[in-house]
Amino acid sequence: MRAIYPLLLTGALGFITMNSYGQCNTKWNTSLSITDNVTMDSDGSCVYGTGASDLTYSLANGGRTLTIDKDVTIDVGEFNTFAITGSNLLNNFTLQVNEGATLTINGNFRMNYHCDLILIGNLIVKGDLNTAGWDFFMNFDLGDNAVLAVEGDANFNRGYGSNKDRIYVLGESSSVGGGFDAVNVGSDPFSTTQSLDFNALSASINFWDESKLVEGDRSGNKVSVYILSELTVNTASGWYGKYLRVKAFGFDNNEIDLPNQASLGTITSLQDLKDRIATVKWEVKNNTVKDKLDHYHDNGKTNTNHLTKEENSTMQDYFSQNRKIVIEFVDSPSDAKAVYESYPSNARMSAVQNIEEIEIENDMGDLPIILSSFSIRTTDQQTVELKWTSAMEINNDYYEVFRSVNQTNWESIGTMDGAGNTNYAIDYTFIDEQPLPEAYYKLVQYDFDGQNEAYGPLFVTLKGDTDPTFQAKLYPNVLHRNEVSNLSIQGASAGADFSIEVINNQGNTIYQEVIENLAGSSILKPLNLPSKMPSGMYYMIVKSGRKVVKNKLILQ
Repeated sequence: MRAIYPLLLTGALGFITMNSYGQCNTKWNTSLSITDNVTMDSDGSCVYGTGASDLTYSLANGGRTLTIDKDVTIDVGEFNTFAITGSNLLNNFTLQVNEGATLTINGNFRMNYHCDLILIGNLIVKGDLNTAGWDFFMNFDLGDNAVLAVEGDANFNRGYGSNKDRIYVLGESSSVGGGFDAVNVGSDPFSTTQSLDFNALSASINFWDESKLVEGDRSGNKVSVYILSELTVNTASGWYGKYLRVKAFGFDNNEIDLPNQASLGTITSLQDLKDRIATVKWEVKNNTVKDKLDHYHDNGKTNTNHLTKEENSTMQDYFSQNRKIVIEFVDSPSDAKAVYESYPSNARMSAVQNIEEIEIENDMGDLPIILSSFSIRTTDQQTVELKWTSAMEINNDYYEVFRSVNQTNWESIGTMDGAGNTNYAIDYTFIDEQPLPEAYYKLVQYDFDGQNEAYGPLFVTLKGDTDPTFQAKLYPNVLHRNEVSNLSIQGASAGADFSIEVINNQGNTIYQEVIENLAGSSILKPLNLPSKMPSGMYYMIVKSGRKVVKNKLILQ
């Protein structure tokens, strides 16, 4: 970007106008204060002559001080530079923005040699910020509530200062010696576009772990957790002077509790925003679930056999619901609350495309289900490892592992004894020492009375591990009758073919589709399942070459 760096000549009272720019003529009265509203529209130095009625100019230890008392805009144009320049160590130029005031520079801002920036209020630079590279006396003195926001890049060179965590640079930030490492890079508090970037797109919630519960609520006969406390906010924009609002999808009414923002006031720093997000709570309002969680934690955290079949079903239904959280920034404290909406079958949760949606995943804990997990993988020794976990076993005799190449003809390849009756989790591992290049595996659990239940099938290939960039997800994965699920595929190879197969617990194919010559690397399409599919659990397998992704689908 082009810059002009005017030289400030030392002098006593009085001033020099820059007639070549036509910006600084007759803008000062005899008391050295600005008396009219002026906008600069070309390169120039505000040292000698432009500003607004709330802009004052005074002497400071033989130097000059430009003081901003209210909201002022200096407009030099997108590609031009507003610069300030001092004379020597005894004649610094000081730009001071007082409390409650905001100086906005529409363009670039450069601090030449012997300059001090004192911020008690706010300074917004719409372009880049630059400083003299050799000046060791470039002071950035920010107050505890000040904000310096740069929408372009910032080079602080050899500057120094205080409260540098109150500096926000949307572009790149650099300095000599790393003195400005505390600068918040990638965030713009004053942006008109809201954005919020977390380190993860999901939050795992575990109501079974008492250390995760809010201690104060626990003593008050409540069961709650801080829902986003373990996520990290990387960057955020558009939050200054706003309040926090939460859109809650799939939650019961009044389950989301926000901090009292009317008493906190508006958000004034990124840390303030992080603190508010970290204290958003999820309080269980379902009486059956709350009472049973209470009972669980009051009885050594292992006792779940008090659950009736109906209560167990209620617990599983509650924790298996699809839930999402969307954070928004609003202007009024009356809007700073939780808004509840149903989890949609398709479409994006948030209308604000730069606000991330946080999936809420629940740990099912020690609910008395026969099998809580079943997974499969290939090993470095070219064997296939099957793992499963039973959270509780009742009348369990043994498990049998089956293998098939076509999901029609199954062969038994081994058995493992069950534990009979337990109310704690047990992990099982089975190794197929002589696997096939590609195969399906299923697990069958047998009771002492001969009753059995099948899990799977799961598909595995020895040709290579699943590509982690290839993803296929169902939205939603719990369907009601005649509801359409959407399939999202990411990370596929353009021009590749891929197949979609839905199978039931018995390994029978219920739905199959092949899509050839994919136009791009991503696709979103509805999954039109047969209308007469019976209720139950199904598995969707998406394959493209050696890439394989599995998803569970529940039809209610």
